[in-house]
Amino acid sequence: MAVYYHYDLEAHAFSLVTTSMSALFDRGPGVVSRPITFNRSIEIRDIPFVFPTQQALYPDTSNDYTAVVLQGLFSNMSTHWMYTATIQLALNGSQPAWSQDGWSFVPVGMDNLNSLDLPHDLVDSDLSVGGAPSNVSFTTPAIRGRIECSEYPLHALTNISNWLTPQDLSNHTTWNTSTIPRDDQESYLQSGYRLGTTGVYANQPSVITPFDQYDYTVEASCPGCTTVFVNPSSIVCCANGTSSDWDGSVAVGYWSPQTNPATWTTRNWGQNFTAKWIYGNAVTGIKNNIYRATQNELDIDMLFPTPPSLSMLNCKPVVESADADITVNPANGKIQSFNITSKPKVLTDAFSDNFLPHNKTQFSRETYMVNYNVTVR
Repeated sequence: MAVYYHYDLEAHAFSLVTTSMSALFDRGPGVVSRPITFNRSIEIRDIPFVFPTQQALYPDTSNDYTAVVLQGLFSNMSTHWMYTATIQLALNGSQPAWSQDGWSFVPVGMDNLNSLDLPHDLVDSDLSVGGAPSNVSFTTPAIRGRIECSEYPLHALTNISNWLTPQDLSNHTTWNTSTIPRDDQESYLQSGYRLGTTGVYANQPSVITPFDQYDYTVEASCPGCTTVFVNPSSIVCCANGTSSDWDGSVAVGYWSPQTNPATWTTRNWGQNFTAKWIYGNAVTGIKNNIYRATQNELDIDMLFPTPPSLSMLNCKPVVESADADITVNPANGKIQSFNITSKPKVLTDAFSDNFLPHNKTQFSRETYMVNYNVTVR
């Protein structure tokens, strides 16, 4: 690959005075161009990563080997690079090398740049330029990951039966009144709303169904359906509340995959997800009278006396690549400028290896575990 490098020269000024005339000469930055070939040893990866994992073989154990992979992927400090984007946005951190504005550029080896001889007519003072003594410009592939988000239709929010479950507290035979807060009139709270609907578990609201009701045990898909929490379970908060505890402001913010909640698994990868923000006043710690509550009257960890506010976005993950002309500081990989020269192409294979197990080992009677190699792309 043939490229050009440019040497920026520091500006100097001096004057020359003679008996017959005076003149002012300016000496400013200049550009020296010379072709050179760099070796490219890195390209955009399309080979899946391989992760070791385990799966228990107890009859009632779910196929959860992917959780072992995700735990190591997100908690291992060697993968801290996954959080650099968040650090950059939240703390105004610096952009990683060979990256700018969400794009990452395939680098090239430039070791032989240092061995080049500068033009012989340059003096030492010309080389003490502020910043990089040289920048390199060339064309290279670029890749980025982003999300496309859109609002749900208005009726998805206004129809509270899509995301709230009413709760009746008027039966004091069922409910322990010592755990039910009183309102301003010193009356017991009579009703409220729990987050989510009972689409998965009849006694545990957890699902948001923004369009229509589905039979989760029959429907293979559930367009737009998601959960309040990151998985099909209720949010447990502040369970030590008493009759005098009113939690004032409560905010719930999670993203969760869009899928049939009855078949939810950590292997849901690369599909649309819902980002949500729920805000309102809530009470906590309401308990039932043991042996008198029905299956639908379990303890209530969080209850909203009035419907809270809800904001919701339908988001799609996108990985795409394009060609780019870049100018980079070869010393530290800092991008000086770039220009995307081709239409970005969506990489449809980015999520093709969906936690696929390979090379199952023999079953261990000591641990009741089977070892796998799992590929993820």
